[in-house]
Amino acid sequence: MNKQATFTRFDECTKEDIDAVIESYNAFAKGLPARVLDHLRLLDGDFGGFNVDRLQHCLQTATRAHHDGKDEEYVVCALLHDIGDIYGRSVKCKPSLSVAVVFCLFNFCCNLHINNSTV
Repeated sequence: MNKQATFTRFDECTKEDIDAVIESYNAFAKGLPARVLDHLRLLDGDFGGFNVDRLQHCLQTATRAHHDGKDEEYVVCALLHDIGDIYGRSVKCKPSLSVAVVFCLFNFCCNLHINNSTV
């Protein structure tokens, strides 16, 4: 079993606790690309009254961004821009949720890119 932090308050946190949290996070983060693709696939077949489903729309948007010469991060954001729709299209805060999901993924990808480029 993985190590787990033992503190219940941050002022009780030790280096061993932080090491356990980081180790657990890093193991979980390795599965992020697969989870993102799984969530993107959930858009397949969701037409919402349009003539293309949300997956095709996202693919078209990313393709257009790529053809327009946008950088990789922009293209990834274009690809994932509707991924938040699977979490509740009818929720009043849905646009904020979509932006939050894309921002979190973008932030993770940037950090991953930065960390990989320094290795």
